[in-house]
Amino acid sequence: MQDRRRARLGLLLVGFATFIVMGAGQSLLGPALPAFARSFGIAPATAGQVVTALWVGCASGVPA
Repeated sequence: MQDRRRARLGLLLVGFATFIVMGAGQSLLGPALPAFARSFGIAPATAGQVVTALWVGCASGVPA
């Protein structure tokens, strides 16, 4: 019974940490989109799609 509680607590803490790290990363990359667009010569919407693809990959990697 104790092992089951520790496993659930571990999953809960990893879930919280993942949520916080993904939120922090998005808040850092969001304001940088215009700079990405200028640096690579792409539209701001395209730069946003690249960042979105990054986070979709991160979010799908967590449950996998």
